[in-house]
Amino acid sequence: MKKLLIVLALIGAYLCALVALLPARFALQFVQLPAQVQLGGVQGSLWSGSVDALRVEDIMLRQVSWRLQPLSLLRGQLAAVIEVDDHVDNILVGGAVVKTSSGQLQVDNLQLQARLTDMAAFAPQPSPLPLRGDVELTIAHFVWGQPLCTELQGQIRVQGAAVQVGREWEELGMLQAQLSCADGQVYGELDEPNDLGLSASVQASLQMAQGHFQLNPGNDAPRSVRNLISLLPEQARQQQRFSVRFQ
Repeated sequence: MKKLLIVLALIGAYLCALVALLPARFALQFVQLPAQVQLGGVQGSLWSGSVDALRVEDIMLRQVSWRLQPLSLLRGQLAAVIEVDDHVDNILVGGAVVKTSSGQLQVDNLQLQARLTDMAAFAPQPSPLPLRGDVELTIAHFVWGQPLCTELQGQIRVQGAAVQVGREWEELGMLQAQLSCADGQVYGELDEPNDLGLSASVQASLQMAQGHFQLNPGNDAPRSVRNLISLLPEQARQQQRFSVRFQ
């Protein structure tokens, strides 16, 4: 009986290794990707590999790699480290641990960095003034759910934020928002106080995002920003609500 168990264990290990070492390019022939997802330059195996180019609708990422975590299999999970390398064409870089088990998708330790200028180009509404800064998205824990999430702990931070007023760049300090999940939607709340006196919150699903914001610069805000806000009509300086639908 003991010998039989050893033989079965060896056979199981061999089959797992055979599947894991299967060339990724060959395996993708049996996978139907969504129409908006395109892959190019697939290399490596299911265990560890990369793609030269990953396109999701209008967003192109280059040098994306994955690496399976073998210990996760002992817990009945399939987990992989996903990394986006620093490439001149990438609008963001970073990585995360993606796990799946019993039909549940989970993301842990996600860290992404991007330039505010690049991210602003994908905003539903263009910024009235040029912006710059470094964006950092950190998600400690996320669980996919209906319609979007069941759990979320994270934050988004903009460091070195600046706005161009005329020919001058005015520093805006650091802006940081906390991310959470409630009723299946993602919620974001901007930390206060900040140099701009900006208060904002947003809730988002796959179909739309809505929220409110108000800008009330204090004495620590750049003089040019305070002067610019003072030129706005009183109604524009009150709390503003917005709603954006995604196609």
